[in-house]
Amino acid sequence: MNGIDVSQHNGVIDWEKVKASGKVDFAILRCGFGRENLRQADIRFERNYAECTRLGIPVGVYHYSYALSPEDAEKEAEFCLKLLKGKKLQMPVWYDIEEKSHLERGCCDDIAKAFCDRLEASGYFTGVYTFDSFARTNLTDRTKKRYAMWIARIGSAPRFSPYGIHQYSWVGRVDGIAGNVDMNRCVSDYPKIIVGKKFNGN
Repeated sequence: MNGIDVSQHNGVIDWEKVKASGKVDFAILRCGFGRENLRQADIRFERNYAECTRLGIPVGVYHYSYALSPEDAEKEAEFCLKLLKGKKLQMPVWYDIEEKSHLERGCCDDIAKAFCDRLEASGYFTGVYTFDSFARTNLTDRTKKRYAMWIARIGSAPRFSPYGIHQYSWVGRVDGIAGNVDMNRCVSDYPKIIVGKKFNGN
């Protein structure tokens, strides 16, 4: 499947044009970032979710992390769960871990585990998003083989497997979206797994 990921930085999206373009089989929406309060919810998330749902576009979310400890990651997970209340997703909930502070910290397995395990305990199919070199230097097989992986590597396939989604471009163009948009290729049938096993609010 081919898809996009978007946030408030993509502006107000005309999802009907996106659907009609034939380029988008799924969308991953930023729901929020950090752990503090609703001011850190993505201001376009509710509208993007409602439009994707109305038009039958399979949808997942990502939550951008600033956590530097498992305790912080658990708080981010609680915030994410508040944002997802009452929603049904056909794609995973992704934990976006890529900050410079994460890179400098070294191994981030414990942070990723804290977030993902909290989401799983609430019935969500979850995984980790990051860029290829971070996955190879700051995450061990304990994380990469335990959770779904969404990997950014522009122009070439990720250098390890397994991964479920490859983000291959940051300069895609899709009708209905002003400017560039991230493009992704999914190689796992997440909707079948998630809907079939009644994860993610289904």
